[in-house]
Amino acid sequence: MKFRGNPKKYLPALGFLPTAVLAVCIAVSLGDYTAPVLSLDAVGESAEKSTETSTTEKRRERKTAAVTTKAPAPAVEKLSESGTYKDGTYTGTGTGFSGPITVQVVIEDGKIKDITILSATDDSPYLQNASALLKQIVALQSTNVDTVSGATYSSVGLISAVRDALQKAGGSSASDSALPTLAAAKSQSNEEPPTVETVEEPAAYRDGVYTGTGTGFGGEMTVQVTVSGGRITDIQILSSKDDSPYLQNASALLQNIIAAQSTNVDAVSGATFSSTGLIEAVRNALANAATGSAETTPAAVTEKKPE
Repeated sequence: MKFRGNPKKYLPALGFLPTAVLAVCIAVSLGDYTAPVLSLDAVGESAEKSTETSTTEKRRERKTAAVTTKAPAPAVEKLSESGTYKDGTYTGTGTGFSGPITVQVVIEDGKIKDITILSATDDSPYLQNASALLKQIVALQSTNVDTVSGATYSSVGLISAVRDALQKAGGSSASDSALPTLAAAKSQSNEEPPTVETVEEPAAYRDGVYTGTGTGFGGEMTVQVTVSGGRITDIQILSSKDDSPYLQNASALLQNIIAAQSTNVDAVSGATFSSTGLIEAVRNALANAATGSAETTPAAVTEKKPE
């Protein structure tokens, strides 16, 4: 390249030439580049997904911990069953993993025809798996079936509920430590029932609140009787060792005593021991409130056979 005039005057400009060329090259290379734009919505969705994942994992951990820290799964013992049932529809309750399980059992021609789950608080997958044993019970006409692996608690609850219902249908079975309610049901239903004799009662009672004791199936029970205006106005059960379903059924006779103003009432069928204990306890309380000349005698109870 030839320069006109003095070449030295071009030297300063030549010094900037490489820098200018480099700038042009960078500008050309970045011509098609678009800077990324970070969306706030995207940030929010990412954070939300992260939070949901964390929450799900925590829930799973808590549920796993709850399962692993639960007491060892109960066992269901084989029972001696009579297989004789009265036709009808019966309900029974057992205890699953989360709480009560209630079933409905249909008896036709003395046989188990159908079993339906009415209510349960166990998780659906486990309850559904355990429910497979209900068909086995119907097929075998027996509750002596195996529990479903992986759903033991729900299985035990269902078997217990079916056995409870079958007791009401007149079935009999031996004591089962895994199902204490069943054992109590067997004893109250199948032992020789006690009898309650009719007694001559006092002509009147003194106002006040009186307590009395009697003997139910599980032992001593205590009641509180309120007398107002010379009449029995209220009866409360203070303590009892009898199983709740039978005690609750028997307690219906307390209203009969108040209505009749007499303890000469019938025992509740299927809860005779509890009924006798309550009548005896009320009579014992009223003996302290008696003002008449007639003597109040305790309920006559036949001796209970040893279990």
